[in-house]
Amino acid sequence: MVYLLAGHRPGEWLALAMTKLGINSRVGVIAVLVVVLALAAIVVCFIGYLALRAVGLLYRAQHVSDQSIQVYAVWLVFALAQSPPPGMPYGCLAAFVLYVVVVRLGLRTFGNRRPAPSPVPRLLFLRVFSLGKRSEAVFDAFTRTWRYTGPVRLIAGPDLATTTVELHEFLDFLGGRLQRRFITGPAALDQRLAEISARPDPDGRFRVAELFCHADTWQMTLRRLVGDCDAVMMDLRGFTSNNAGCIFETHELLDTVPLDRVLLIVDHTTDQGFLADVLRQGWLRISPESPNRPDADPRIRLYRLDTTGSDRTAELVATVAQAGVRRPVTAAA
Repeated sequence: MVYLLAGHRPGEWLALAMTKLGINSRVGVIAVLVVVLALAAIVVCFIGYLALRAVGLLYRAQHVSDQSIQVYAVWLVFALAQSPPPGMPYGCLAAFVLYVVVVRLGLRTFGNRRPAPSPVPRLLFLRVFSLGKRSEAVFDAFTRTWRYTGPVRLIAGPDLATTTVELHEFLDFLGGRLQRRFITGPAALDQRLAEISARPDPDGRFRVAELFCHADTWQMTLRRLVGDCDAVMMDLRGFTSNNAGCIFETHELLDTVPLDRVLLIVDHTTDQGFLADVLRQGWLRISPESPNRPDADPRIRLYRLDTTGSDRTAELVATVAQAGVRRPVTAAA
């Protein structure tokens, strides 16, 4: 990189500078070297921060997606690592710029050709937080395909922290401003929901919107989310009587979301006897305005996921998408 900017080898450039300054002693050379490296590190960090800010603005405006940023970063590192052709010190960077231009033109010409009338199912993803890596693995495999179908909304938790973090959230974290993204009341929730985009990025992928909540705002947030979704997938693997939050979420789903839009994921670690009791109790508490009240034979779908794989993931995506395209059910007068 220094070679590209200075046109000389770093050692030759530094030796030439010290010679002109009249520095010949070993201590003086080391001191100059330390100062130069420190200044270079400061300059590079500042340039990197400005670059991150610029990329963050592009990402927030949906001019670029998280997937595209990752691919561009790989190609940029590859370009900088290559030796430039003789007589073309900026040839590698020029090749990278050409690659970005070609990709952008290709996406603009051939990408995002979803028909206008096609409905975009909005998915709410709920889960048992204590699943940890198991939840992260299923979520990552599922959304890798689902995000070409529709957006995902979820309440943030430590189990998916490394999977769902977005670039502008990372920048807020670096700047000590992540607290402003937490929902503190109805006004903050309205603002956060208004910021969520329902349109895809240039590469055709929809985004994952995670909402950061405090202990006294997550129930309010959940009620708003379940009332504004087309499908709900709830990962209840590992569900037991200790998961009070999931019990509340299950009751809220029964009262608010048509049952044919809800899919509960279970496996051998799910206490299905207790889950059946929770569902029965929730059904007894649904309000007269619930869209499920007129259902004389209420049934909720369980999807058993003891093993994961590409076939199971594709099947799960198709099952959720089928539920997501259905229109709301209106309760009988």
